[in-house]
Amino acid sequence: LTDRPLKYDVDFFPSPAHQLHAGVVATRRMYRLNGIEVNDPANARKLSHVAPEQSLETALYAEDTWALNRRITINAGGRATLYRIHQQSYVRAEPRVSVSARLNETVALRASYSEMNQFI
Repeated sequence: LTDRPLKYDVDFFPSPAHQLHAGVVATRRMYRLNGIEVNDPANARKLSHVAPEQSLETALYAEDTWALNRRITINAGGRATLYRIHQQSYVRAEPRVSVSARLNETVALRASYSEMNQFI
């Protein structure tokens, strides 16, 4: 498996308690599936019985982190992913949200929800 990613991020701080983060990423993947490869260095030859595969995954993402006060922070965002392989396209939405509440200086409660996709 060989990944070749290209990524661009941008951060914006409307206030000290508020951060917006967004970006775009594209990853070209090259791999071999269900095959064998024989490497014979003694005879300087390499045999392969599987043609390489390629895919392209692109995504746009954004998230908003907001400290409501000194104790509560909310993070919400999402990612829209397009995956292309064998002239087929798959589109997925990946929402996410998390909340952190500091109870005191040493204890915090955290809860989160996210949906993620792994295209293999």
